[in-house]
Amino acid sequence: MPNKTIAAIGAIAAIIITCVIKDIDGAIVGAGVAAIAGLGGYVFGKTRK
Repeated sequence: MPNKTIAAIGAIAAIIITCVIKDIDGAIVGAGVAAIAGLGGYVFGKTRK
């Protein structure tokens, strides 16, 4: 896996863990994860071509 993919997975995990610890609203978590997943998909699509 490329380093960017590993970094994206780590970032998502860090956000989820942080939100679980701080008990932040699930909608905020969903929006953040969706944004990171979209960015990760974009990077993956660019590097794949």
